[in-house]
Amino acid sequence: MWVITGSFLSILASAQEPMPDPMPCDDRHQIVFEGKVGDKAAVRAVINVSPEEGGGSTLTGTYHYLTQGKVIHLWGNLDGDRGSLEESALRYGDPVSGRFEGIWSFGESPGKARFEGSWTSGDGQRRLPFTMVEVSGTGNPGLEFHFFAEEYSRKQGSLAMHRAHSLAFPQLRGEGKIIDRVNGFIRSLARLQVDSVEEEPKPPNQEPVPTLRSLEKAVRAILPSDEELKDLEVGHFESLTFEEDFGVMLNAMEVFSMRMLHSEYTGGAHPNSSAGHVTFDMKTGEELTLDDLLKPGWRDPLTDLAEAQLRAQYELKEGDALNDKGPLFENAFELNGNWFLSPEGLGFSFDPYEIGPYAAGFIEPVIPYSKLKAWAKPGSALERIVSH
Repeated sequence: MWVITGSFLSILASAQEPMPDPMPCDDRHQIVFEGKVGDKAAVRAVINVSPEEGGGSTLTGTYHYLTQGKVIHLWGNLDGDRGSLEESALRYGDPVSGRFEGIWSFGESPGKARFEGSWTSGDGQRRLPFTMVEVSGTGNPGLEFHFFAEEYSRKQGSLAMHRAHSLAFPQLRGEGKIIDRVNGFIRSLARLQVDSVEEEPKPPNQEPVPTLRSLEKAVRAILPSDEELKDLEVGHFESLTFEEDFGVMLNAMEVFSMRMLHSEYTGGAHPNSSAGHVTFDMKTGEELTLDDLLKPGWRDPLTDLAEAQLRAQYELKEGDALNDKGPLFENAFELNGNWFLSPEGLGFSFDPYEIGPYAAGFIEPVIPYSKLKAWAKPGSALERIVSH
């Protein structure tokens, strides 16, 4: 006799009921803050909020002092109304140069978040008050996030199979052809990720755009067949977990860059992860290529710049082999086509096992915008950013 557990029963019970349109999540946010550290130091921060399984929220993002413009990275957590963030000039958080701790509130309506408390230097010697208040009108529309998830278990005697699938993705707020085009493209990408289809989506005006409701339905796990369950006798695929998480890399200066992170666990020593990226010019709604951003002849110079950033990240000297003290399989580095724009520069992302071992994680050298000025194509989105 089969025993079905999990949320599948609730789906069967409500199959005849009309489904309401999915609403945005109220626990996922991207917030733009402006404020002061101390009496005079004006700052601007972009912080992403995402829920943790055990409660509370994870905080990640960047900030900069308006008089300097240098990007400082942030990460931490939100527990109730207590927020804490550590900071570092490096993307991977070492060494810690300061800490923000204080009271966080989202306000009684969207757009009213506030964070205030004390900033402490990394060595603990300096302590300053800070206040940050949410702002809008930063050059791009605001964001809302959708999250769909489904899981179930199926048992027969001692055999058991558990499956889970989740999808998180952003949508731009507002109306108009450009916003509709970008949102439609994001939903098309989300459907491809959920269906595990390895192809580029067609432009939204060339095929039907998935609705929010159709994406919610696509995430629902399919019950395993009897043959699949029998495979458990040899220990295969007792637990299958798939997560699709679309994160925002840059949403400013009429540019929107997004990461599509795929993670799956199908048994074995560890889960596997991969990431793709897409960047839009919000003036036109078009997906951008590197040739749209850079002058002809950019590949060799940018390869050198990216390798220099990789060496700096891993503290490698000019003569050190990339596969000795560095993270690569071979003593050679080449650019791939998996790029993104972030607050600090143009990055290239390499999945685990692509050019280095699993333990190295994602290898992501980022070329600062200050080093790209000579290569920015006139009139391009990149020129807008580097001249900002």
